[in-house]
Amino acid sequence: MDLECPFVGRRAHFEALLERWQDLRCVGVYGMRSIGKSRFVKQLLHFVSKHFNDHDYTAAWVDLRNLQSLRQIFLTLFEKCEIHQSIDGDDDELYQAILTYLSKTNRTFFIIFDNAEDAIDSDFNPDFINLIKDISDQSAKVKVLITSTSHLQGHDFCHGDVYQYVELLPLSMQESRDLLHMSAPSVDFGIYLDKIVELCEGLPLALLLTGSELEQDDGLLEPCDMVELLNKCRLKVLSQDLYPIQERIGNTNVQTVLKQIIHNTKKKLGILSYIPGTFSAQQAARLLDEESEDITMTETLIPIVQRHVRIQNSEKPRVRILKTYSQNQNSEKPIVRILISDKFSEIRKRYCKMFAELMHDICDKMETSQYAEALSMYNMEQQNFQKLMTDVMYTTEDTYPVYVDLATTAFPTMTRFVGVDTFTFIEQVLQLTKSNREELDEAFVSVTYGSVLTNLKGDFHEGEKSYNYSISVMAKYNVSTCLMKIRAHQGLGWNLGCQGKSAEALSTLKKAFQYETELGMENEELILQTLQCLALFNTFAGEFYHLKVLKKRRALYGTDENPSIGACFNNMGILYKQRGDHSKALEYYQAGLDIKRKTKATDKAIVISMNNVASTLSELGRHEEGIDILNEAFDIVDKYPGFLSDCRDLSNDTMGLVYLHKKDFYNAIKYFNRGLKGRLESSPNHICVLEEKTRLAEAYVGLGQYSVAQTDLVETLKCKEGFIKQMPQNTFIYDSYKILMEVSRHLGDKKSMESYFTNCKVEIYRLTDFFEDLGNLTRAKEMADNLKLVQRIYHDFMRGRRG
Repeated sequence: MDLECPFVGRRAHFEALLERWQDLRCVGVYGMRSIGKSRFVKQLLHFVSKHFNDHDYTAAWVDLRNLQSLRQIFLTLFEKCEIHQSIDGDDDELYQAILTYLSKTNRTFFIIFDNAEDAIDSDFNPDFINLIKDISDQSAKVKVLITSTSHLQGHDFCHGDVYQYVELLPLSMQESRDLLHMSAPSVDFGIYLDKIVELCEGLPLALLLTGSELEQDDGLLEPCDMVELLNKCRLKVLSQDLYPIQERIGNTNVQTVLKQIIHNTKKKLGILSYIPGTFSAQQAARLLDEESEDITMTETLIPIVQRHVRIQNSEKPRVRILKTYSQNQNSEKPIVRILISDKFSEIRKRYCKMFAELMHDICDKMETSQYAEALSMYNMEQQNFQKLMTDVMYTTEDTYPVYVDLATTAFPTMTRFVGVDTFTFIEQVLQLTKSNREELDEAFVSVTYGSVLTNLKGDFHEGEKSYNYSISVMAKYNVSTCLMKIRAHQGLGWNLGCQGKSAEALSTLKKAFQYETELGMENEELILQTLQCLALFNTFAGEFYHLKVLKKRRALYGTDENPSIGACFNNMGILYKQRGDHSKALEYYQAGLDIKRKTKATDKAIVISMNNVASTLSELGRHEEGIDILNEAFDIVDKYPGFLSDCRDLSNDTMGLVYLHKKDFYNAIKYFNRGLKGRLESSPNHICVLEEKTRLAEAYVGLGQYSVAQTDLVETLKCKEGFIKQMPQNTFIYDSYKILMEVSRHLGDKKSMESYFTNCKVEIYRLTDFFEDLGNLTRAKEMADNLKLVQRIYHDFMRGRRG
């Protein structure tokens, strides 16, 4: 039985029914609405069911509210009693099928006709009464229970020995006290207990809901408030407009009184409770649609401040309503909700526009020297922004353009902070554009959708599709150079670069740069982001772009304390690592990580820097420090199940590399395989796959599993031309052939050694020419040294074989 709380009262009724239970076929439970009839029947069956195993009886609840015909009742009985027969027959056939099924059943059936007053007072009353009588007559195993506000006492079968009549009256004073204490165990009622009990008039639901309102954390009401409210409103908590239909009293006088005594201050309090977080007087005035914040402060906030509002200590005072809506949509909602139910649509619209404008303001500041102020504002409004995103489900004609604008112009910046909720929000806005058949709106929102797919979920393929769709639609409508066109190309370029498609990435990014130049974006963050991407994917001009971006960002922000500056330092670290200067790379990586942490950059940005620091520490022999940082990175990524898959793969790769440097080959293989699984799912042709397999093969060689290492590397190297095209400076192909030479040496395979040595030399010559063309003589010399190394390995092996 579904019993939410202990039962209070009705003991004499239960004892009388249980004493005659074996002889009874039908029980009628009557009383006014909200007297607890359905709950009484549940408790009765709870007592009776103790004598049965769960599979020996069926309780078939048939809620008769709003059922307009006997056939609807028949169909409901078919469903509740699990009668597996055709329902295509006429009413008589269905009727007979029900009776036949119940007469032959070996199970005990409790058939409950709940809220039967509509059927009893209907035109089909005689047929319904006959149905009850006929079901009761079928078998001693079948019992019928009825709850109703209308009586059946005038019918013959109600006077026999097999029928029991129960009328529920209001609870006694003591029973009411017990129930109220049970529903609000932590509330000190003091001198107000008996007055509240008296005003609730012995109605269980009134007592339960009153207790619930008082028990809730940060309650709007105290016992003294409840007395005043019940005196004025006559059970306002049970209003027809507030609670689910099954919990209504339906007292017309209560409704009439309620409409007459709505208090203006409580109505305003109800409106302000729509804001879940803290708010300023200016925001309160706007939501209340009042002329000035001074009026709002003096007429609304000050009168209610002592009990219902918390003042936040700050230079600009903000307040918080101590009680807002219940998180659980199935639980009782606060009393204030009734006061604003007729204004919800207008309030949502005001709320939407007000906080959307605020989000735009924060986004504008994020890309200036006012970053710290913007971050503080965002943290202050975070709870209110979450509600703004949630309210997208209530979008109207008035708020549709607000949400589309928010998704296209503000969220590319806000995605750095709002996290996983962003993904759901953008999906909902995208669905709105499709429902409204606004193709250009859909294309614009698809740019942001591509961004969250790429950068939040790590799904590069779907992100690329979203960007390409957006660009194709803008081309179809001949959209001139604009912000969304630039973002689409910049985002696509970044996405392609992340997939290792460097040539396509550079081509697309150069288009974005061209559009930005056309619009005169010399020093704006958008063009700096494009330059940064060009630096990452352009091997020849990378250093030039990195230094240019760093210089411009320092001029733009006027400080190094900005996540974008942290990204610049991180990218400079990449440059020095490519040059082989690990100490200098670590210096830049660590500086970038420190800035990102200090300025509260996104978790993804922090995790990327953590991986770079950990990897470089390991290169310098500081393995345990690297492992500690990576464990912290895993803790961050684990906060986003199903998201940040690229960061998860990266962290697995780096952890495997650290263990490889430690010569802990078992753990290295474990983490490499985890990372490789994710890589193969998201980007099977990415250069990272070759990198991963090269390191994995090295770990297998460390364990002496030479054949495993050889088979996997030979298969992967079939795609080496594509890997060279993606990243011409990569040394993974050279590393792979050197590992294969080592495998051949251990296996004593002269023929394979000859082949791998030849291919290894070709790759060394290619890299030497490449680094010399770049003017990177350090790396060119490194390749010359590598050539001497593999020549020595080859000649030592061949001499050993001849000997």
